[in-house]
Amino acid sequence: NNRQPEYFFTFYHGCVFKRKNSEGLIFNFYFANLDEIEKKIKKFLLKLNLLLYYYSFHYLNKRSGSMDLKAKIEDYLLKGNWVNKKLNDSTWIIQDAYEGIDNLVVFEQNPLVIFRLKLMEVPSKNQEAFFKKLLELNSLMVHGAYALEKNNVIVTDSLEGENLDFNEFQASIEAIYMALTNDYKVLKEFK
Repeated sequence: NNRQPEYFFTFYHGCVFKRKNSEGLIFNFYFANLDEIEKKIKKFLLKLNLLLYYYSFHYLNKRSGSMDLKAKIEDYLLKGNWVNKKLNDSTWIIQDAYEGIDNLVVFEQNPLVIFRLKLMEVPSKNQEAFFKKLLELNSLMVHGAYALEKNNVIVTDSLEGENLDFNEFQASIEAIYMALTNDYKVLKEFK
C-alpha cells in the first residue's frame, strides 16, 4: 500500500504552511513564532507609513508651487470662457473688449495672482476734479483699486495664490469689468 499523505507541512520563514500534496495549493498556515511575525509586520507598516507621509508631504509641497499656480490660472481662464492670449510663461491677457479696452493682464508672481488693466491716460486739463472723482470711485470698488502708473490710470487687484479658488478669480475679473463699464463712462468725460 503505497499511499501518499493528503497534506504536506512545510516550514518557511518562521511559518508552517499546510498545503495539498497533489496540487501544491496553500490551504492554511500556522505561525511558528507569533512574536517574530508581529514584529516584522509592525516594522513593515512603520516603513509604509513613513513612505506615505513622505510622498504626501512632497505632493502637497509640489501642488502649492509656482507651476501649479500657473496651471490653475490657465484652468480658470478656460473655465470662465474668457478669450485670452498667453504672452509668456506667467502672463495672460484677457481680450474681451469694452469700448476698445481689451488689455486686462493676469500674471502670476508666486505667491500672488495680479490683475492689471490700463484704463486711460490722465487728462491734461481739470486734473484736480479728475483725481477727486477717481478717489470717490476707488472707494466704491469691490475688488482692487485704481492707481496711477506714470501718466496712466490703471485698475489693479491681487489675490493670494495658495488658496485661490475659481469664485475669487472670477469675482476679481468681474469687479474690474464692472468698474470698467460703470466708471469709464464717468472718467472719459474729463478728456
